[in-house]
Amino acid sequence: MLIKSIKLMIVLFLAGLLLSPIILFFFLIEDAPLISEHQRLTVDNVQKVKNIINDNKPGNMNKRQVRAMALSENDLNILLNYGVQHGLGYERLFTKIELPGNRIHLWITLELPANPAGRYLNVFISLKNSGTLLDIDHMKTGRLTIPGTWINPAVKLTNYLLLYSELYKGLSQHVHAIKKISVIKGYLNLVYEWDPEALGLIHEKGKQFLLSKDHQEKLVLYYNKLVQTVRPYKNGKVSLAIILKPMCIFSEQQSKISGNPVLENTALFQVLSLFSINRGLKDLVHEDIQKQMDPFVATSFTLYGRTDLPKHFLVSAGLAVSAGSKLSNFIGLAKEVEDSDKGSGFSFADLAADKAGVRMGELAAGSPDQAVLFHQRMGEVEQETDFMPLIDGLTEGIKKLEFRNRYSDLDSESYAMVNDEIDKRIKDCPVYR
Repeated sequence: MLIKSIKLMIVLFLAGLLLSPIILFFFLIEDAPLISEHQRLTVDNVQKVKNIINDNKPGNMNKRQVRAMALSENDLNILLNYGVQHGLGYERLFTKIELPGNRIHLWITLELPANPAGRYLNVFISLKNSGTLLDIDHMKTGRLTIPGTWINPAVKLTNYLLLYSELYKGLSQHVHAIKKISVIKGYLNLVYEWDPEALGLIHEKGKQFLLSKDHQEKLVLYYNKLVQTVRPYKNGKVSLAIILKPMCIFSEQQSKISGNPVLENTALFQVLSLFSINRGLKDLVHEDIQKQMDPFVATSFTLYGRTDLPKHFLVSAGLAVSAGSKLSNFIGLAKEVEDSDKGSGFSFADLAADKAGVRMGELAAGSPDQAVLFHQRMGEVEQETDFMPLIDGLTEGIKKLEFRNRYSDLDSESYAMVNDEIDKRIKDCPVYR
């Protein structure tokens, strides 16, 4: 009898272990979302994101300079929404921030695929002032509430364990540049001091963390091939079509060696994008590997006789293969918004080059099958119109006020009509059909 009872207890214990994740899943998932809308894509909001980032770049600060920054609820929501939707590309992830009293309230909703438990994972986090930093007061997900007294020790223990990583240690030093963070009267206030030595450590360790030694050497391989390809046009100009075709053929040849066409195309466009804006590989490649690089050859690429369009095209393609098409599209759009305010003006021609570059990046590195198809189609390229849409009739040099009057905003019907026309022209290019 005792043996049977013990066996029953063991069976129930094992069943509990197996069923607990399922029970917990049903306990956390809900039928209704806390948040269900993204921030609207407006000219002012796009410019706001760029201004906040540009104003607080370490490169714009003096050594050991202490700076204070105050972010409103609106600022935080714009940054968070655009980071999630356009940076990470998560259309089904919704966020919202409020700053009541001396607290930060953060709502997060993730829309899930259809399932019997519910459609939404909702998370609410409340943070409060605690000395010079913020602590988690409590967190709620579904019907489960966890007090901060449980969470904060776990965060500290995790931080302690991660310090054994050199990269995280460098990042931690960088975070320590934040001298004070608090919520006062509806603003998140930051006081920080950038440490150049910490930045340098992060930069060097980040190369090893983001790119393996093999990938860094592959970048140098493509860089040297590109230098050889452009050498006949030294200090001159050359159509991007003349350069892209042999470079893509080289990528196809390397794919047969590595068996990984996506990786080869990724390296290809990372190098092309940096070369197009006269940037070397020093930000990505360790100093020892840089010694394998051939001397730089100054050459300007052209599309339809213009030197600006290849930069838009290749940088967008490079971003698409590295960080995803959502971020690449957003950065291209942000650049045009900035130009409409104080630069050369909003250009739909430039935007067409941005979007075409993103499309090429998607095709080149979207999947192994797409990468193989990309090689086949690029091997048949004869002219620029094979991969770059015509820009005839696309308005350029639109200043901010004129843009607002003519197109209302970035989600207006008039803007969408031009945007759709650009998409149609891209689809008509033989490489993307």
